[in-house]
Parts: sequence; structure tokens; C-alpha cells
Amino acid sequence: SFHQFPHYPGTGRAEEFGRGDGLGYTLNFPMPAGSGNADYLHLMRDIVKPAMEKFKPQLVLVSAGFDAHTADPLSSIDLTESAYAAMTRIMQDAAPGAPLGLVLEGGYNLRTLASSAAAAAGALAGLPAPADDAHGAPSAAALKLARFHAAEHPFLNQ
Repeated sequence: SFHQFPHYPGTGRAEEFGRGDGLGYTLNFPMPAGSGNADYLHLMRDIVKPAMEKFKPQLVLVSAGFDAHTADPLSSIDLTESAYAAMTRIMQDAAPGAPLGLVLEGGYNLRTLASSAAAAAGALAGLPAPADDAHGAPSAAALKLARFHAAEHPFLNQ
């Protein structure tokens, strides 16, 4: 789960790995305000993709929250359409042959909700990606989160 933190409801800390039989099957990415494309894509490529490859899912369902778009009024995350398309492609690459479905979760700027959902759906359909934003380098916070999961997450360290 990628989510702005601290933000309602206050759960989803990086240290929360799941419970009971699900212990080790939860990856939380509590992102600080201002996190952007480079941060999300770094974590998707370096943590989520290897976890998916190790897990080998037969089906991937994504609760797609487009409220992380830079123009959305709810959050202070700075994603763009190209990041949504890139994250969708990363998940497709991580689970080849597995059906990938996106379920709309959030997005409160109707213009960017539509354009972000279209970018992700376009990636599912194999269409060319939207114009690429200069993703740049990930922030220190994203790098720290990647190091934490690489070192501490029980599933990634089996």
C-alpha cells in the first residue's frame, strides 16, 4: 500500500507486515507529503516488483487511488499520469501471464482522475505511455524506505 503518511486513518506504517497467516504479505509505503514520480517508481522497481516476482501471483488486483495526483485536492503527493502508466507496466512485467485489474479507489479532481485512469488503462492495453515527466532521482525518504524493506521485511528476506 502506497499512501500519504501521516494521514487518515493513521495506519499503514512500514513496520506493519500483516498478521497471523498473512504475516509477511503486506508491504506498506507510508509516503511523506511532496513524494513524487521518482519516489514511487523507485519503490515499485526495487521493492514491489521483486516481491511480486517472488510471490508469483496468479491474479493481481490493484486498489487504484488516483488521489495521489499532484493536482488532486485530497493529498499532497505529486504523481502524474506518466507515473500511473509506469507503475501499471511494472506490475505487468512483475507478474507475466497473471491478469491485472485496477479498481477505482480515489481521485477527487475529475480531470486528473480521468487522465490518470486513462493512462493506467492505456498501459493495460499496451498503448504508448503518456509524455514522460522527468522522473529524476528518488528522495532520501524513498531511499530510506527501500533500505528498510530490503533489510527488514520478512517475505523479502526468506
